[in-house]
Amino acid sequence: PAAQTLVRFGRWIFVSTLLTFLAGQADRLVFGRLVPLDRLGVYYIGVVIATIPSEALSRLSMQVIFPVYSRIRERDGDFRAVFESIRTPLMILAAWAFAGLVAGGPTAVDLLYDDRYQEAGWAVQLLSAGGWMLVLGNTYGAALLAADMPRGVAAGSFAKVVAMAVLIPLGFYVGEAQQAGLGFFGAVLGYAASEAVRYVVCTAACRSLGVVGVRNDLRLTLVVVVVGGLGAVFEWWLRSVGVHVVLRAALIALVVSLGFVPLGGPLVRERLARRRARRAGGAPA
Repeated sequence: PAAQTLVRFGRWIFVSTLLTFLAGQADRLVFGRLVPLDRLGVYYIGVVIATIPSEALSRLSMQVIFPVYSRIRERDGDFRAVFESIRTPLMILAAWAFAGLVAGGPTAVDLLYDDRYQEAGWAVQLLSAGGWMLVLGNTYGAALLAADMPRGVAAGSFAKVVAMAVLIPLGFYVGEAQQAGLGFFGAVLGYAASEAVRYVVCTAACRSLGVVGVRNDLRLTLVVVVVGGLGAVFEWWLRSVGVHVVLRAALIALVVSLGFVPLGGPLVRERLARRRARRAGGAPA
């Protein structure tokens, strides 16, 4: 029985890993076919910057949060309560990071690269939107693995691969039909949209676990859009008046952080109150 369980679970892990690899690399193949080499370099720069928070948060989801979920499931604990208590601060942190990239994508490129790569700024902004959906989906993926449902993770990765194969060329050709040179923008937008498809599939797979928080996800997504959009307008104004790139980056970070005080402030106060209550009761914090 143990061997059968390992084979059953392991084969889906293998399939999921293979599909995840394809989902992470297929965009290079598709873009390499559609766009010139210089535009491909712009895209790579956008990917490098936009994936920094998603890579860090995805590793946190799989190496820290997944073991916690698994332990709770083994002990028949309140999985939903633990899921929400762990996921909520993680999602607020992710929303803050991606709103900052949406607002300051062009400034981040200016800070790290010379004038030849300024076009990568809008790519960072679009890819950050896709990265936000990636992190949302990964938290559900960790819950699926902990619940012995690796097929849901594989289904999400498969859906993303199919969506990329359809949406990236579709965005490119629709953009080119609208205006010459707009196809690259449409292709990047199609790639970002493919992450939303994966999120939908992972969310549907998690419904049986009772941990789906679509309403909270929509609320945080709205915060990312509003704060990131207003920050992008502020970034454009700072650029137009000639503010130095280092000062510009600091001001954007400050403005975005202030936008998340209403979300993060109550959460921090609640955690501090719980810690004080534990100490007052003699329990370890």
